[in-house]
Amino acid sequence: MLAGQNLRLASWAGANLAGADLHGADLRGADLRGADLSFADLTGACLNGADLRGACFETASLSLVDLREAQMDGADFHGADLFGADLRGATAESFVLAGADLDTARVTVSLLRKASVDTQTRFPESLEAAAPRVKVQDTSSARMAA
Repeated sequence: MLAGQNLRLASWAGANLAGADLHGADLRGADLRGADLSFADLTGACLNGADLRGACFETASLSLVDLREAQMDGADFHGADLFGADLRGATAESFVLAGADLDTARVTVSLLRKASVDTQTRFPESLEAAAPRVKVQDTSSARMAA
């Protein structure tokens, strides 16, 4: 059982953690590059400073998760629940937020501009006015080819 565990600096690059129960886990500074965390429960987990480059969080539960200072380049959060997540200081050149729920999340417009979003992406109310300036891309054809 990994829920609530101290997993700081864990190295799970490329690991299959699909559907894993990691709620409340301390994953600060963990190496999760290219890991599959689709459908995983990371509710309330701390991923502060984690390396998430190329990781898949498709339809994962990431509500109230701490993603401050995380490296997220190429990460896929398609359909993920990021309700109340803290993404301040997170970095990425490009990543996927299509269909993600960012309601009440703490995130900057500059980070959102680097994300692929779609019409199903829910933005924090505080950023609704900026949402039209974020690039909306059709990710369905790219996902079908994968």
